[in-house]
Amino acid sequence: KALHRRDGTKIVGAGETQLWNHYNDIWNHRSYTKYFEIPADGVVLDVGANVGVFSLFAARKARLVHAFEPSLTNFEYLVANTRKTPNIMVHNFAIGSANGHATLDLSGSPTSCTLVDNGTPRYCV
Repeated sequence: KALHRRDGTKIVGAGETQLWNHYNDIWNHRSYTKYFEIPADGVVLDVGANVGVFSLFAARKARLVHAFEPSLTNFEYLVANTRKTPNIMVHNFAIGSANGHATLDLSGSPTSCTLVDNGTPRYCV
C-alpha cells in the first residue's frame, strides 16, 4: 500500500499496516500532538516508528527525529519513507529499560509487536 501526499511525499507500508488510519490519526486529527506541540528546533524520539508516519510529521518542525523500529520489515519501509528527509535518523532496534537482548514476536499485527525477555512479555508499539 502507498499514500501519496500533495507535496510529493510517498509513504509505503505492508498491506496490513493500515496506512490511512495511522496517517489520518497523526496528520489530520493530530492525535499524537493534541496536548503538546513539537518544539521548534526540538529533538523527537519516535519509539516504535513503524513505517515512519509520525517521524515524517515531526520532521516538519523538529530539528532532529530519531526513529526506532525493531521489526526488520517495518524498518525497511521506514528507511524508504524517510530517505529524502535528512533530519530523520533511523535505528533498527527496540528501546527498553535495560540493555540486553530479547526476542521480537511478530506473529500479531504489523503495527504492534511484543518483546519477550526470558519468557516475560514486554510490549512495544
